[in-house]
Amino acid sequence: MNCDFKRVSTLIVIITLSTFANAQNGLSQQPSSSTSADFVIVPDQQAMAAKQQLLAKIKQVSGKTQRPPNVVLILADDLGYADTSAYGSKTIPTPHIDALVKGGVKFSDAYVTAASCSPSRAGLISGRYQQRFGFEFNTSGAAITHRTSRGLDPAAITMADVFQQGGYATGMFGKWHLGTQDYFHPQQRGFDEFFGFLAGAHSFFPKENERTFSTIMRGKTPLTEPEYLTDAFAR
Repeated sequence: MNCDFKRVSTLIVIITLSTFANAQNGLSQQPSSSTSADFVIVPDQQAMAAKQQLLAKIKQVSGKTQRPPNVVLILADDLGYADTSAYGSKTIPTPHIDALVKGGVKFSDAYVTAASCSPSRAGLISGRYQQRFGFEFNTSGAAITHRTSRGLDPAAITMADVFQQGGYATGMFGKWHLGTQDYFHPQQRGFDEFFGFLAGAHSFFPKENERTFSTIMRGKTPLTEPEYLTDAFAR
């Protein structure tokens, strides 16, 4: 298939509980934060300093090339390989995804380093193996202690950090599931805008029992969303 990338105005990538190549694993032996035996993340100040130095270098070289493409990345939870018609589904028509596949590149072989909610996101957004910075498991669960302190290592560089330093306007919409404390918030991890929920699940319908689901937020402000959630995020 011939691709003329000079003509690409918007790059749309659909990820189904998959991860990017482990780009950061090759970055000058980037140190990772340490974790204690019961999974409390302890930010490593040396790693934090290394993160800031690398992001500063990225900012220095940005703006020296032609206008880059827009990038839309979609991560779909619990989407099986054959759940879209582009990949063989006979029961669920997905014409818009099919159109993206037809006009782009279709991958037929892919592997995940962690096929579950939080770890898959951690690997995707950082480009690193989750096990290398203490994120083998979801941020919740009966076996996990200190759940509220669980989240994406503050020293980890996210793709949003890199895009932001490269001059992009960045936004995250939908399920976060990479920590609920303020220092884990999307707007602390390279995203200019956030509209979604921080925890691992939310009803598609207007809330009836807030004890069950994470609060919908725009930025860091909780709000009541009266619309069907998929439609609300697509507004």
